[in-house]
Amino acid sequence: MKGDFSKDTFRKKKHFRNVPMQQGRVLLDSDWNEQAAINEHRVETGTLDIVGKSGAPYHYPGFEIISVNNAGNPASPGTNLKISEGRFYVDGIMCENDEAVLFADQPDYDKTPLPNAAGRYIFYLDVWQRHITALEDGALREVALGGPDTTTRNKTIWQVKFEKITAASTCVDDIPLSVTAAPTGKLMARAELPSGANDPCGLAVSGGYRRLENQLYRVEIHKSAGTRAATTFKWSRDNGSVVVRWESIEASNANNLVVSSTGRDELLGFKSGDWIELIDDKTDLFGLPGPLVQLAKVDSNVLTINPLTIIPAGAPVTLSTKNPRIRRWDSAGELKPNLNNTDWVELEDGVQVQ
Repeated sequence: MKGDFSKDTFRKKKHFRNVPMQQGRVLLDSDWNEQAAINEHRVETGTLDIVGKSGAPYHYPGFEIISVNNAGNPASPGTNLKISEGRFYVDGIMCENDEAVLFADQPDYDKTPLPNAAGRYIFYLDVWQRHITALEDGALREVALGGPDTTTRNKTIWQVKFEKITAASTCVDDIPLSVTAAPTGKLMARAELPSGANDPCGLAVSGGYRRLENQLYRVEIHKSAGTRAATTFKWSRDNGSVVVRWESIEASNANNLVVSSTGRDELLGFKSGDWIELIDDKTDLFGLPGPLVQLAKVDSNVLTINPLTIIPAGAPVTLSTKNPRIRRWDSAGELKPNLNNTDWVELEDGVQVQ
């Protein structure tokens, strides 16, 4: 979740039941969020124990795949597919479809075409949590206070997808490992270790974290093609929470991007030399990276980019119709991970990752 959080304190293996508040104490965002995470873990784990890995309720089952014609009426053979309304549970997470929709009209998987090659296909539910801020949903702003953003939301995203198969066996046996296998990537982080000889008469070079403020670092894969050599990452010392609405492109200069603001202050804003990512709702919902580019200048509400720095090279800078936004990253473009599983990569000021 790329929100303005101080830290993430929920640890499943600690088996905490709740977070009691004490009188006269400071209440932190992390306390509130840990209580919400405890409740979520309890509900979803209990549902998983009762329902199993997946299942639908008897009285309101949803997500049946129905053969229909292009008008959405049942037909066999059909020219289209419809997803029925109702509920379905995946790993204890409740998925709700409020009304039957055609496959290409899914609310969070818009305009995805059906396969056009003959064959056998498995359709499955991909379920995940999307973090929603006031930039994604303006109704989260508190109008009674003049429109500031207060809290954020997590939204359950469901997307019906398909995979082509060749074997003529059962659905469970045919689901490819690319769908069911858990991710294998892992991350470790540490503060820089002290360096120097063990000589008691010598001076060791001190390590540790060297910044003055506490920061919630986010390290995120930017591009992945299945190998370490083809993978890149980016990082933010503010959890990727510095993001603004991208409103337009100046007609007189295509490198000038007009934004809603340039940030809250000097620390949580944009400045010359920063790297930004151009994103929208489609990049979020389809799990795609946006183009990265370096800022050449910041003037009022205009961010001027250096087109020679855009990644990937030659990528178009176009204003999306899907809620375009601009996010700041503190890494210098896209970075390469460590060359093997033992090297450490320095981010900044003693923060290292592997």
